[in-house]
Amino acid sequence: MNIWFIPGMIAGGGTMLAAVFWIIGFIMRRRTAGWSKTEGQVIADRRHLQHFADKKPVFVFQTPSGREYVIESIVRQSPAPSPGTRVEVLYDPIDPSRAIINSFVQSGSAFTLTSYILFIFFLLGAGLALFILSLIG
Repeated sequence: MNIWFIPGMIAGGGTMLAAVFWIIGFIMRRRTAGWSKTEGQVIADRRHLQHFADKKPVFVFQTPSGREYVIESIVRQSPAPSPGTRVEVLYDPIDPSRAIINSFVQSGSAFTLTSYILFIFFLLGAGLALFILSLIG
């Protein structure tokens, strides 16, 4: 077996996984660039799977024209903001039905941070595997 196979699999597989998380975070942040900010309120949280703690917050906000929108978040999180919590909302001024809670998790920043951590972890893992292989062979 080639000495580069194991470190290559660790680094390559980890890099691909990190890239998926980074792309998700990038897309989530990119689509909200230029959106308007307003204040909203969480009115409910939906748990889709009974045995899991993660929830999708449901929030309400009002545009400057006075129209009210009720939105269910596309991102599950634990802990989710409790009903009654005031939140900053980002919404598309052209289509206000496209809105998110402007938080670390909901905005995609958590995906980006996870991608960096995964990349470093797998890069260090590949380096460690290469070091161990160099000692034994």
